[in-house]
Amino acid sequence: CTAYSLSCGGPVVMPELDAFVISPICPHFLGARPMLIPTDGVVEIAFASDFTVASISADGQEECEVRLNDKIVISKSPYKAQLLTLKEQNFFNLVREKLTID
Repeated sequence: CTAYSLSCGGPVVMPELDAFVISPICPHFLGARPMLIPTDGVVEIAFASDFTVASISADGQEECEVRLNDKIVISKSPYKAQLLTLKEQNFFNLVREKLTID
């Protein structure tokens, strides 16, 4: 999660943190900043009245057209992904190792 977040200009995220990371990619507005949001709530995204049409894509899925008065709702899935961990590593040591330029 952290590598993807960093590539989008987002934060370093500890694996134990139960949160959504919302990182705008190539925003046209300088005020669009990455956000860290707890997963126990619901995020709703609505669009300004001066926008006509846009498209959205999440995690590499097929694009979906979004129009005025459409609302995007993001919530935690009841399903969990089981990830493989090869060996026990200190998260901060690993981040320092990956981000250090030799």
